[in-house]
Amino acid sequence: APLLAQYGFDPRAGAHANDDPERAQRRVQIVERIAGTGKGKVLRQQLVAAAQAWLDGDRAALDPAWFDRAFAFWIDRGGEKAAQLLVDRALGSEDPWFRPRALAAAGSSGLKSVARWMLHELDDPRFRPSERLDALSNVMLTRPTRDIGYAWLDENFAAVAKAGSGIFLARRTPELFTRYCSVEKADEIAALYRPR
Repeated sequence: APLLAQYGFDPRAGAHANDDPERAQRRVQIVERIAGTGKGKVLRQQLVAAAQAWLDGDRAALDPAWFDRAFAFWIDRGGEKAAQLLVDRALGSEDPWFRPRALAAAGSSGLKSVARWMLHELDDPRFRPSERLDALSNVMLTRPTRDIGYAWLDENFAAVAKAGSGIFLARRTPELFTRYCSVEKADEIAALYRPR
């Protein structure tokens, strides 16, 4: 907290644009460290307010450097409805900074209702093939939702494989299971997926 006071924090676009890269990176590290703690309450409130303002149309309210954290906290506060709104906005956007970060924030929210909803929505034609795989990956690589993603993939593997992800699916499938670390789960995964 004293370091953050020293470095300063303003989530607005370009607020720290004149900082040298080392100082900017250090600020990101400090925010990352504090934001998830009890002492980060005010910081989280700032980021949530900035995300809300940005989504309401004030593009100066939130610098893209803070999209990841701001949208994650915004979903954490607003739950499934917030995630649905964010995903809808992302799928309607071609902004190369906003779209992937918004989808990642929803997929990795750790909220089970959001994970179930998002996996159900993957047939929305606005999702690009790579985004479908990214969404599944985000759900499965987040500990509270990994079992939901695992069950969904088991049930939908044929459709996922048929969707044309080809070599990308083959390369990325093993990494989807990296949040499991028991011999029993490794044996189960090998038995289910090695033949596929």
